[in-house]
Amino acid sequence: MSVFPGPSISLTELISIYKTQSDALSKQISSLSTGSTGTIDVGKFLTLELAMGKFSTMTDTISNLLNSMASVAMNTIRNLKIQ
Repeated sequence: MSVFPGPSISLTELISIYKTQSDALSKQISSLSTGSTGTIDVGKFLTLELAMGKFSTMTDTISNLLNSMASVAMNTIRNLKIQ
């Protein structure tokens, strides 16, 4: 049971979603870079730019979450040593 109200997600689920998004973004980049005419479709480029921004935000959020979890763990250990 979750301590916090609302929906929850496990770290495993979060990493799985991250990997799926990473793979999809790689495919988008690959398809954009393999154009046979040597030109880039502006719409596809802007869509890719938006996806990259969202992915970057997701990466930062996961990094912050992991840093917070590490900080809580270290503080817990430190408090146990003091007692």
